[in-house]
Amino acid sequence: MPTEIARARQLLSHLVSKPDATVEDYRTLYEEVLAHFVLPDDARCERVVVNGVPCIWVTAPGADYQRATIYVHGGGWSMGSASGYQELAYRFSVETGSRVLVVDYRLAPENPYPAPNDDVLAVYRWLRNQPEFERIAIAGDSAGGGITTGVTLALRDAGDTAPDALVLLSPLVDLTGEAASLTERANVDPLPAAALVQQMGGAYLQGRDPRE
Repeated sequence: MPTEIARARQLLSHLVSKPDATVEDYRTLYEEVLAHFVLPDDARCERVVVNGVPCIWVTAPGADYQRATIYVHGGGWSMGSASGYQELAYRFSVETGSRVLVVDYRLAPENPYPAPNDDVLAVYRWLRNQPEFERIAIAGDSAGGGITTGVTLALRDAGDTAPDALVLLSPLVDLTGEAASLTERANVDPLPAAALVQQMGGAYLQGRDPRE
């Protein structure tokens, strides 16, 4: 475990290696981090467009084609890609026995809230209308976990069928930057999380009140 933690800190330190980085710089740095995770040779990957949204199907050997997991990648709403998350999607496929659909949702600041959420909603609703899928889960990390949470609440409010399961990995759900996990734990977090929430969350919200 210490080795894995050290590796995580090293990769995350690369992400913040440019204090004055632009959004494009962050995107490049993040893809360089994601490139460290190599997709196994037995992974089956297929680029598709689902309800107008580009995605990648990632399937491990033995996966049940009647079960789907929608994966919403992290990256502070402003960076990351379906391509960069194929290796993690493969791990999800292995562990869950499902096919994994990684959503290449639109990124802020060019496409602020609710655009990323709308893309994931469009993908989920399309899958729900396909009779071959008996169970559909949604998973996401960091900002992707926040989007997953928002999408699930939107489905609830619209009276739509809820996902069969949610998997939230360190989800970014507090855009005020005031939660104890951001303030009291800042000294042990390898990322300056509160600053990133303020900067990237601001690009995502475009002036909206985070408490909404």
